[in-house]
Amino acid sequence: MNETTWHPDTCECVITFQWDRPGDTPRFKHATQTCLRHRDKQGQLLFDCVLAENRRKNQLLLELLARAGDLQPDEVDFLVTDDGIKFTLPPRYSDRLPALASSLTYPNLSISVRS
Repeated sequence: MNETTWHPDTCECVITFQWDRPGDTPRFKHATQTCLRHRDKQGQLLFDCVLAENRRKNQLLLELLARAGDLQPDEVDFLVTDDGIKFTLPPRYSDRLPALASSLTYPNLSISVRS
């Protein structure tokens, strides 16, 4: 039995989960901290919700990086809320922002440029 404590970058939850072998579906063990956004969720439901948000953010970030070309992951700020995901890019993307934003069709996705 393997065990990991996860501090997702999409919220302030701290979740411990377990799995038997590589490739197995991870199972919730316990949460040592639950953020305000997820305070109404517990157990496996909490884990599944946080994992889904994190995977969605990662997928969108990969798509954004692929479309932007020269953008590096550490140049992108993001915020995941109940209302969606907001990415903030470096100022050099101000001219390309409309094309990038329209190329990613995801509900409640916001992309802006740092001022």
